[in-house]
Amino acid sequence: VFVTGSSMRNGSVSDYATIAYNAATGARLWVRRFGPGGASAVTAGRDGRVFVTGSSLGDFATVAYRAATGTRLWVTRYDGPGHGFDDASSLALSPSAATLFVTGRSGNGQPVSADDYATVAYSARTGARRWVTRFHGAANGTDGARSVVVSPPGGRVFVTFVTGDQRGAAPQNDYATAAYRAVSGAPLWVRRYN
Repeated sequence: VFVTGSSMRNGSVSDYATIAYNAATGARLWVRRFGPGGASAVTAGRDGRVFVTGSSLGDFATVAYRAATGTRLWVTRYDGPGHGFDDASSLALSPSAATLFVTGRSGNGQPVSADDYATVAYSARTGARRWVTRFHGAANGTDGARSVVVSPPGGRVFVTFVTGDQRGAAPQNDYATAAYRAVSGAPLWVRRYN
């Protein structure tokens, strides 16, 4: 069992803390820290790797570990075009364990609009970036991704997010779901729910 989150170091700095437990006994197998930053999601592949994501130094930061030992395999970062605060909230591994998808909220650097969301695809083996897609709602409100999943055959990636909306007298938020081609990040559709 793999658990991740934020953990204070020296009472003032937060790190990612990832812990592996024996599923049968609950015995702690290893603990690994990465930071500074705060972890938000963890997933494990059948091929013996564990992936953790969150925000570190204002970027999406994703770390891969060897599941058996906690040995760090790679770290990769995504800094959005606005060079603002980027905070990954969810990740998903393709059924083949070849591609890792990470999504979250990302600053866009525009003075007249709030944050976008970004979804990034990486090689699960090396951490090399394969593609990035961003969503910027027409209302210039805050768009923040909450969850990403991959279809069982692995051909599509689905992201659920909150999007700002300016239709009424007061700004509102809707939630929405977008579908992308897993191989390229090409958008397929977006559906909103108010």
